[in-house]
Amino acid sequence: MSSEAPWFEVAFGELYPVLYAHRDDASAAGETEFTVRTLDLEPGDRVLDLGCGGGRHLRGLSAAGITAVGMDLSKALLDDNAARGGERLVRADMRRLPFGPGTLDAVVSFFTSFGYFASDHEDRLVLREVARVVRPGGRYLLDYLDAREVGANVVPRSEKTVGGYQIVEARRIEDGRVKKQVWIRRTSDGEEAVAYEESVRLYSPAELEAMIDAVGFDVRKRFGALDGRALGEGGRCVIAAVRR
Repeated sequence: MSSEAPWFEVAFGELYPVLYAHRDDASAAGETEFTVRTLDLEPGDRVLDLGCGGGRHLRGLSAAGITAVGMDLSKALLDDNAARGGERLVRADMRRLPFGPGTLDAVVSFFTSFGYFASDHEDRLVLREVARVVRPGGRYLLDYLDAREVGANVVPRSEKTVGGYQIVEARRIEDGRVKKQVWIRRTSDGEEAVAYEESVRLYSPAELEAMIDAVGFDVRKRFGALDGRALGEGGRCVIAAVRR
């Protein structure tokens, strides 16, 4: 399972949509509507979907009249996004956002597109970049996992078959991170298609808030899911903040 490339360069490839086939445009529609209301977004607002992947939320933002820009590091997912009609797509590293200071009205980041890097310094760099490109009074929404819920409810192992592939996932908590080994094999011949170990930093809600505040945002709202449930009730940690 060893690879010289960082895990996130391997994981977000052509088979990523198979692993998360249940997360489709229909499931994203309500989340996007909630985000637009929560951030008071208006038609014409320039909004970056950071870690847009295949564009589930990006399409919802565009449908609401938002001037939405999608950014991801994965060429495979951006190609899939474009094939589904995605426009204004940018391939870049979130540690170096290719936008000028204060040029965006908002940045949104869905489905734990944060905490991937080996050091906390790099995660803070991502937040500093977000603060740099959002105008004063602009907004930021981070949809992240709730570390407390993950620690209490981690599932050690699971298996499923989706679209001609057998998927095995083994999870553990280690060194302040949730780590997940993933094996994806073709059911037709049993050959391994891809294998990697995902590693995401487990920041508590309080730690996240402190990090976001430190780069120049005021945290205004906290939720446990992208449907308005209270923090601690939905398994997620959703933070909405305004740029000072």
